[in-house]
Amino acid sequence: MAPRTYEITFAGQAGTVLRAEFDDCEVSVDSDTTTLYLELADQGALYGLLQRIASFGLELMDVTAVAPSADIH
Repeated sequence: MAPRTYEITFAGQAGTVLRAEFDDCEVSVDSDTTTLYLELADQGALYGLLQRIASFGLELMDVTAVAPSADIH
């Protein structure tokens, strides 16, 4: 399976400490949501990231596979 890029949104604004926990993602913070962008190797990696989000007690709002971007690391 080829790597896929995901956009994962959760409720709330991630502060500096929480953003540091997701330093492997591109992080975008809006007025009431935070969105992570990340290329993942497979579904196992996606489930791992979702588990990490859940471990912080964050409210998951959306998970979308998106077209890869040259800006995402």
